Amino acid sequence: MSKQLELGKPRPQRTKIVMALGPGTSAHEVAQVGVRCTAKIGDPPAGSSFQVRGRAVILYLPKYCILDKKVAGARRAASAAP
Repeated sequence: MSKQLELGKPRPQRTKIVMALGPGTSAHEVAQVGVRCTAKIGDPPAGSSFQVRGRAVILYLPKYCILDKKVAGARRAASAAP
């Protein structure tokens, strides 16, 4: 992703990795490149979340899932169906 967008040096922390967006990079561009990247190499690691917040790209491990358990269960059941 960093070859296609201007991103700052990764700053690893205990539960997340943060990269600043360059002055000419928009959240929309990050989303477009992210979708292409996911198609090529897959989703972020299991249990992690990839977000753009303000002028930063963040890959982090959330403390808990914010989805309603019924919604998450329905999605799991739908993806397991033949």
